[in-house]
Amino acid sequence: MVIVEGVVIGGNRLGRKLGFPTANIAIDDDLAVENGVYSSKVVVEGEEYVAMTNVGVRPSVDGSRRLLETHLFGFEGLLYGLKLRVELYDKIRDEKRFGSVDELREQIAKDASETMRLKASDVIRFYPIYRKNSSLIISAFQAISKEGMKGVMRVVPNLIKNFKK
Repeated sequence: MVIVEGVVIGGNRLGRKLGFPTANIAIDDDLAVENGVYSSKVVVEGEEYVAMTNVGVRPSVDGSRRLLETHLFGFEGLLYGLKLRVELYDKIRDEKRFGSVDELREQIAKDASETMRLKASDVIRFYPIYRKNSSLIISAFQAISKEGMKGVMRVVPNLIKNFKK
C-alpha cells in the first residue's frame, strides 16, 4: 500500500462530465508509485470512502504534468482546498491513451466495476459471515459503482432478506 496526502486543487472537470468527478492532488514526479489506475481508499475530514485513483499524466487529455486524480464513491460535495489521505491498494491497469472521450468513459466505468469487485472480495475474505452471500455482496458493490446511493437502495433489501435466512 502507498499513502499519498495532499490538498485538492482545481482541474479541468472532465471527470465530472464523464460521470466520475475526481479530486486532484499535485504530486512529485519522483513519487515512488507506477502510473496507472488503482483501487483505493480516501479519508477526508475523518470519513472514509471507497475510491478509484489514477496516477499519471492523463495522456488521453494531453496532460503534461503528473497528477493524482481520485473518484470517491458515494461522496457528494466539493473538496477543493481540503486535505485528503489517499491509500492506493491494487493496481487495476496501466495508464494509457484512449482514442476518444467515449472510449475513456467506457474504461473508467470498467475500472469502477473492478474497484468494487475488489472491495467486495476484501469484505468476503475478511468477514466470513458474508461468504454464503458472496454474489449478493459483489452485486451490491457493483451497484454502488454504477448507480451511487440509488444502487445501494436497490440492492440492500435483497441483502437483508438473504441474511435473515
